[in-house]
Amino acid sequence: MPSTAKSKRGGFDVVAPFYDACVSLIFGDRLWEIQKKAIVALPKSNHCLIVGGGTGRILRYCIDRELAAKFTYAEPSDKMIAKTRARLNSQELASVRFVVDFDHAVSNAKFDLIIFPFVLDCFNEAAISSMISRIEGNPQILVVDFNHERIDDFAPSRMQRFFIELLYIFFRLTTHIEARRLPRILSVFKESGLCQNSIINDFKGWIQASTWSNIPSKP
Repeated sequence: MPSTAKSKRGGFDVVAPFYDACVSLIFGDRLWEIQKKAIVALPKSNHCLIVGGGTGRILRYCIDRELAAKFTYAEPSDKMIAKTRARLNSQELASVRFVVDFDHAVSNAKFDLIIFPFVLDCFNEAAISSMISRIEGNPQILVVDFNHERIDDFAPSRMQRFFIELLYIFFRLTTHIEARRLPRILSVFKESGLCQNSIINDFKGWIQASTWSNIPSKP
C-alpha cells in the first residue's frame, strides 16, 4: 500500500525510509514483476498520471521505457517525492509534474493513461467510485492491487486474509489511510461502467493487474 491522496499529508513520510525494503522482504520481486509485466503491455501515451507511486521506482521504469511524453506524479508524502526526484536527472525532472493528490491532478490536466499501483486499497469503495467519476475523456487505466473477490476458481486463503488484516492495522496506525478493509476494486470499476480490457493474475488471483477504459478492446 503506497501513499494515497486521502491519507493525511506526510502520513507516509513515516514509512518512506524503509517502505521498499519491507516490500522486498515480504514479497521479494513478485509485486514489482507484475507491475513491469503490465506496463510493458501498455500503449505509448502523451500524458501519464501515476497515483501513489511511492519512492518512484515505477516512474523510473516508465521513463526508461519511454511510456509517455510527460508525466504527472500524484504523491502526498514529501519524503516519497524526495526519493522519487533522486532517481531522475534534470532533463527527466522537466517532464514530470509533481502534485499532492489525485483531485489536484485531474482538475488541472487530462490524461490518456492513468496508473494506480497498489494505491486503491487505501480507499473505501465510495471514494474509489468518486475518483473514477472525476476522470475525463477515455484514458487507458491500469490498476495493480490485491484482490479478495471470488473470480473463477480463486478465493483468498485464510492466511492471505489474515495478512491483509495485519497490513490494514499497520497502515492505519502509521499513515492514517481511510480504508478499514480491502475494497472490491474490480466490482467498483465494473459498476462505474468501465470495460475491463485485460487482466494478469499472480498468487492465483490474490494480486491482479487489470486495464480499463470506456471502450472495450478489439478482439
